[in-house]
Amino acid sequence: MVQKKLSPAGDPTPLGPSHTSPEIWVLLAHGFDAQLVTEMTTYARLAAHSVILIGLIAGPQRSELGISLNPDRTLEQLPARRAPVVVFPGGKAATTALLRDPRVHRLCEAVWNQGGQVVAASSERALLQVSGVRLTALEDRTPYDWWRDFLYAAK
Repeated sequence: MVQKKLSPAGDPTPLGPSHTSPEIWVLLAHGFDAQLVTEMTTYARLAAHSVILIGLIAGPQRSELGISLNPDRTLEQLPARRAPVVVFPGGKAATTALLRDPRVHRLCEAVWNQGGQVVAASSERALLQVSGVRLTALEDRTPYDWWRDFLYAAK
């Protein structure tokens, strides 16, 4: 039996990754915002999106709160797929580390050029824009409101 949940509109939605929704790649580096990563990953998976945690390096990444997560893949292990959604989950130390790595810049540019989306926690958007990373507009909504709307519209 397939579990169902209700979307904000009250429509039943199957749990589990959808084959039509874009994959979501959450970039991790030491000092990431643990609350944002866990909440966004949970909401995305409840909305039947495939979420992959991507680390700069293999092994546990420690958040600014001391919570460690093991990335599913590293930047070297990314598959060539249709344009995903790339998420910078916040945390100044993590964002700074991600921006120091030229592979992250190449990834974001490739995703953008393929029609994918690059999103970031509001606390880090200015730093990313100054660094030349093109970001998807939030249209004057909070990141959580935008994220929720995006997840259900992308299905």
